[in-house]
This record gives sequence, structure tokens and C-alpha cells, in this order.
Amino acid sequence: MNYLMSTQSLKDTFNSLSTEVLINDVPHQAVITMAHLGMQSKRYIHSFIHSFIQGDYVVFNEGTYLVVEDVVNP
Repeated sequence: MNYLMSTQSLKDTFNSLSTEVLINDVPHQAVITMAHLGMQSKRYIHSFIHSFIQGDYVVFNEGTYLVVEDVVNP
């Protein structure tokens, strides 16, 4: 198997980039990205293992966010 495409390599990369967030008061590892849209900004949450749905709330950096858009699960 190609080392660059191995599952363990992907998990290790995700773990090195991720931060701990609370999704419905349960700790999860996730990567948070942000898009600036003029006066507003959007945050996107990417989780490798744990799934979440529209209506969940996420605690990140002492702020609480509500998942309001459709969630894409592979």
C-alpha cells in the first residue's frame, strides 16, 4: 500500500491539525475552517470520525455555534 494514501497516515495528519470541540457537550476532534463573506463570516467543521447533524451545537473557543446548514456525510 502506498504510504501517502494509508489510513493511518490520514488519521495522523487529521489529529495533528485538529482541535477539541464539544458537539452537544461531547468532546470530539475536529478541524474548524472559516470563510469571510464581507461583514459576516462562516465557520465550517470537519470531523474525521464523528458525525453530527443540522441542529447540533458546537462549543469552540468559548463560543457556542449552531449547525444551521445541511451536513454532508461521506
